[in-house]
Amino acid sequence: PNKHDCPSRHCHYFFEVRVQELFESQMARHGDSASLFSLLSTMETNDFSKAIIPYPEFTCRSSKSDTHPSAPSVVTTTTTTTTATARLWKRLLQPHPIAVVDRLLGHLRNCNRPLSWKVDMSDELKKLLRQEEQQYRVS
Repeated sequence: PNKHDCPSRHCHYFFEVRVQELFESQMARHGDSASLFSLLSTMETNDFSKAIIPYPEFTCRSSKSDTHPSAPSVVTTTTTTTTATARLWKRLLQPHPIAVVDRLLGHLRNCNRPLSWKVDMSDELKKLLRQEEQQYRVS
């Protein structure tokens, strides 16, 4: 897929909405490969109470750009790009040197929210940390 165009954005949006509904209703929970193998080993062949839904190979993400850096409330464009889902997971799995932040990011990584939300929240937390570190250095 073209990095700057997302032809499957409607399918991805549908996937995100449905997964979010399942997470919010607590009918679904996030799991990694280890929990997947554990789940598969406990499932019987006629067990229809559980389903394994893998993430799509590519994920569409929207980003907004501001008209003026001094006026962040003025949004001019929204760009949707396609990114390999594995690349997003790789970003989420990077350890942080501060132990408490690393634990917080681990909880974020394992929470029952869509992948795009996790990546956005992780990016926002890291941005806040950089701002706090800059402020600390200036003071």
